[in-house]
Amino acid sequence: MSASLQPEQPLLDILQEDLRNFLTGNHLIAGISNCFYQISDMSEHYIQSTEAIKWGIRTDTEETIYLYNKYTAFRMFSSLKDYLPIASLCIPELFEMYISDNNQNQELLDTLFLYVKSPKSASETAKELHIHKNTLFYRINKITEKADLDLNNGDDIFKIILTEKVIQYLKANRYT
Repeated sequence: MSASLQPEQPLLDILQEDLRNFLTGNHLIAGISNCFYQISDMSEHYIQSTEAIKWGIRTDTEETIYLYNKYTAFRMFSSLKDYLPIASLCIPELFEMYISDNNQNQELLDTLFLYVKSPKSASETAKELHIHKNTLFYRINKITEKADLDLNNGDDIFKIILTEKVIQYLKANRYT
């Protein structure tokens, strides 16, 4: 099943539960492309919906609805992999932490990625991680010092998010 989501018609907001129930009850999944307005664009958007499914089932196994805009970076990385080592897009210190077998490094990365995703809300991040805010700040300071990152710098935030997306992409490809 593939579909296109129109911005004026929030399909998932209105029908999300019914659609999920239908898909689950019939053992189906859906990939939803970005919206399009010209029929001549349909083939690209069909590809987008199938790419959403391809990456979604690798990364979000519990889902039944996959939105292309969540996986656009994966499609880009997949296209680039023949031209450059995808890991080279990462912040080196963060990538080293990812490939290490050290659980503490993974904990630090998870903390940083969640903190950046939660518009730097310490309370929200600490609550989600089930830790005290002081522990959160300790972890954040430790990793930002190690990688020489400034969380008030937009470029550093972008590089952190890009690093997280690359790591997600590499994890998804590990099992293919």
